[in-house]
Amino acid sequence: MLNHLQAYFKSENDAETALMKLQRLNISDSRVDAIPDDDNDRLFIVPAFNLSSAGGNAANAGMVSRNHQNDDNQSSQGFTHILEFKVAAEETQEALKVLGTTDAHVDEKAVQGFNE
Repeated sequence: MLNHLQAYFKSENDAETALMKLQRLNISDSRVDAIPDDDNDRLFIVPAFNLSSAGGNAANAGMVSRNHQNDDNQSSQGFTHILEFKVAAEETQEALKVLGTTDAHVDEKAVQGFNE
């Protein structure tokens, strides 16, 4: 089974860099596209964190988490490009970890089930 993931970026270069990092996984149908201005205001996305488990309240690697102390990171404004791809179900967690090492932002609801 394949899972469809989307990640949002503030530049095409950031999206292309993330795609290069994902190439080591079993991904398919990958593409980087510009986000039309009219779609940008309807999104609510959050950072894809990749925090070390060393330390008090650190999130699990690849976990999509809200950062309530920085609400500016939780809006869709300023995102210009989207990276879309399909990934094998068994590699979805690893794909989220990879995205967590980049400036990727993801739709919180779309990846909720992948973080369990």
